[in-house]
Amino acid sequence: MTYHLSNLLLSQLYRLCSSQEQAVSSAAYSIPKLKFAIRKAVERLEKTSGRMIYVGAGSSGHLAALDAYELKPTFSWSESRCVSLIAGQDQRFDWVDGYAEDDTNYVVQQCHDLALSENDIVIGVSASGDTPYTATAMREARAAGALTVMLSANPDENFCSTAEITINVALPDEVIHGSTRLAAGTAHKMMLNSLSTGIMTQLGRVYKGHMVAMDVTNQKLQRRAIKIVTDITGTTEIQARHKLSLVNYDIRQAILILKGADVHQAVALLDEYYGHLGKAIKALPRQLKPRLLNALSVRN
Repeated sequence: MTYHLSNLLLSQLYRLCSSQEQAVSSAAYSIPKLKFAIRKAVERLEKTSGRMIYVGAGSSGHLAALDAYELKPTFSWSESRCVSLIAGQDQRFDWVDGYAEDDTNYVVQQCHDLALSENDIVIGVSASGDTPYTATAMREARAAGALTVMLSANPDENFCSTAEITINVALPDEVIHGSTRLAAGTAHKMMLNSLSTGIMTQLGRVYKGHMVAMDVTNQKLQRRAIKIVTDITGTTEIQARHKLSLVNYDIRQAILILKGADVHQAVALLDEYYGHLGKAIKALPRQLKPRLLNALSVRN
């Protein structure tokens, strides 16, 4: 009997892994729409104080909140510019009221309290695409002029009509029927990763594949910051550590200083280009030219 049960378990595990692989393959088909959503989001966020607001219920809501939570440590995205709304979530973040996903009045009030604007991006996550809590949030946000993006595992776009941009995938049947934390969860995690990382990359918080805007809060991250600076600038670890220490381990400032800027110029450039390191580096010669001319005039 034990052997028979073990075979059943092994079979289920293989089916589970297979369905996850199919979810990954299916999510790849969302790339064209993700690219479009990223471009539209960057247009609104680049030069404003717009927020990224995540909405979901149940497993979908938790995945959305996880993506929101990771924006600050990974990309130094301000906490004031990141909001997650999970249906029925209490303040302890350890209990969820399952009935809350049908409470549309509550999410309407939440949206009003946020004072949504055209600068905001509202990202809904719903396996079915028509979860009342999430769909209502999309409708309220769209009416306020915010960009609305719905991530769904329902191939029928009619179920996701409340959002301006719908990114949906067709998935295999779940190994556990009715569950949305397995194949649907995997597809949603992939789409969320791609969407937020794409947005942050286009905003200049990623440079040549490096997390140049990450919060450096411990020794491990200090070592990582030194490695990032040496990789990008070609300098030594000693020089990288010294420059990072001068600017409180702000990686972008340290890189600009090692490329010739002084501290004030590094700060000014990043302010001018809204933290976009790539644009700041391209503009660096223009900043350095007056300093070079002044040095030559003094020397002569």
